[in-house]
Amino acid sequence: MKGAKVTVAARRVDESEGVVEEIKSAGGEAIFVQTDVTEEAACEEMVAKTLEAFGRLDCAFNNAGRGGGGNTANLDLDVWNQVVAVNMTGVVLSMK
Repeated sequence: MKGAKVTVAARRVDESEGVVEEIKSAGGEAIFVQTDVTEEAACEEMVAKTLEAFGRLDCAFNNAGRGGGGNTANLDLDVWNQVVAVNMTGVVLSMK
């Protein structure tokens, strides 16, 4: 969206900083906040830093996701729990 101020929130630093630079090179405003969406405190910090940088938060695009990497019947329970934590709980925590 033209004129949007963007917070890129992710675990991966290099890729995320690259996205911020692309936005800035195109004339936009953006910041990066390293965030693990499975952690409530990290999500709270991401929102706080967004408000600090831009003064408000009008919308969110929560697209963190993780695949299980195989046949569901053979998934390790730890992998399944991480899929649920990122794909479901992460959205809830980000929207809180």
